[in-house]
Amino acid sequence: MSPSCYSAIIAGASGLIGNELLQCLLHDKQCQRIESINRQHIPYHSKKLIQYQDPHLSLPTEEHASSIEFGYICLGSTRKQAGSAEQLKAIDVDLVLHVAKQMKQRDVRCLTVVSSMGAHPRSLSHYLRCKGMMEKQLEQLHFEQLIIVRPSALLGDRTQSRTNEKIVQSIWMHIKPILLGKLQSITPIEAEMVAKHMHQASLSFTPSTSPIVTTITNKQLHQNTKTEDLVQ
Repeated sequence: MSPSCYSAIIAGASGLIGNELLQCLLHDKQCQRIESINRQHIPYHSKKLIQYQDPHLSLPTEEHASSIEFGYICLGSTRKQAGSAEQLKAIDVDLVLHVAKQMKQRDVRCLTVVSSMGAHPRSLSHYLRCKGMMEKQLEQLHFEQLIIVRPSALLGDRTQSRTNEKIVQSIWMHIKPILLGKLQSITPIEAEMVAKHMHQASLSFTPSTSPIVTTITNKQLHQNTKTEDLVQ
């Protein structure tokens, strides 16, 4: 179901995927209002964009704040950037949950969040374990629909580079022509493509009396299909 008009709130618009997603929302004429919560100001100016800056990503308390249909969370870090395993969990799990709860209070009906390929709460990788824990805790908030997007390594230009992703991008340019079949499920993906699929998938939201959890895998992100095939 594509709404005639809607409002959205996004956390993490200064990041690689978040920036691309914000551009999708800004260019969508159906999107009438966008609220963005970040630690820093982002260089976008639009009559329909309202920016909030807060180091803890806390939204201002408004007694008569309007309801918002769609929420997007594009937050995440690495152990190296965070400084420790504990700080990584504070960002990838606790901060995401904090933002999601605020979105729930704003009556967000469909929440779309960036996770990672391989996410699992019992993963041997601390990073993937945090992503898996985050997913499970978001499910407990019972949004009408929760869309979890699990991309592989991201391709694109970050304002704050990640060494691992730069290495992957370099290798990817050489091995891309030979990746076939199942190997395509681990293929790095452009952040722009992830953002566009997040946007399109959320617009396929259909009201439901019971919570729906949808997972979009990296392989599905790569498939050149209609949004209806992505969201099942």
